[in-house]
Amino acid sequence: MNSAKILIAAIVVLAMANRANAAPSCERVSGTVHSEIQSRLSMRAIDILMLAKSPKWASSRELARLVDRSVSVNSGVGHVGIPLPPGLSSLHFLAQSIDASDYRYEGWKYMDGPFDACARQIVSVEFFDKRSGRSWPLSFEFENGRVEAVKTWERAIISGPLPSVASLDQKGN
Repeated sequence: MNSAKILIAAIVVLAMANRANAAPSCERVSGTVHSEIQSRLSMRAIDILMLAKSPKWASSRELARLVDRSVSVNSGVGHVGIPLPPGLSSLHFLAQSIDASDYRYEGWKYMDGPFDACARQIVSVEFFDKRSGRSWPLSFEFENGRVEAVKTWERAIISGPLPSVASLDQKGN
C-alpha cells in the first residue's frame, strides 16, 4: 500500500515537472509565409512600443502578453551606452525616451516561403522624427511571438531632395 502512494506521488511530481518544462505557448501572428510574418511582427513591434509608452503600461495585459517580463533592453546615444536592467520598466523607459512622429520598416522582397510564426525572429523598425532629425532604429527579437529583447542606438538623420542630373551637368560634376 505504501509503495502505491509513493508511485502516485512520483507520477504527480513528474507531471508537474513536465508542465513546468513545457514549451511556452506561442502568441502567433497570422500568416504562413515569411513576408506575412515579418510584416505582422513589425506591426506588433510598433504596437508594443506604443503600449510601453502608455501611462497605463504597468497594468497593460496586452503588453504583458506580448513581451517577456524579463525582456532585455539595450540602448545608447552617441558614444554612450545606457545600461538598463531586464524587465518591462526598462522597456517603458526606452519607449518614453523615443520622441518619434513616424516609423518605417523594410518589406520582404526576397524569395518567400513557408515559415513558422513561432520561430525565433528578429524584426527591425525605425522610429524617427523628421522635424528634429532624430532616429531610433529598433531591433525586436521575438520567440514564440513574444518580444525577448529590444536594442537601439539613437542616431541623427539627414535627408533632402536629390539634385537633378541637369543641375549636376551644369556644375560640371
